[in-house]
Amino acid sequence: MVVGSRLHGEVGEPAGSCWDDAGSTAKRHAFVARNCVRIAEQELDEMEFIAVELVELDEFKKVMRAGLMTDVELAYLGLDRLGLL
Repeated sequence: MVVGSRLHGEVGEPAGSCWDDAGSTAKRHAFVARNCVRIAEQELDEMEFIAVELVELDEFKKVMRAGLMTDVELAYLGLDRLGLL
């Protein structure tokens, strides 16, 4: 699963969106991509910080449920879209 706006229109499909927080007017959007292959290293903007980690689905769910990651709501949206909850 990949979350990020750069995938939309390239290989990603929308998985849903949610409010940034209870008092916000900003929304965050989740996308999923299937069968991805790394073809190049990341080219991040100066203010971006993205770490790619490959983990098995069961481990991903365990980390998510334990609250050991940020943006858990986006992870849930992605797993729901993929039918993996």
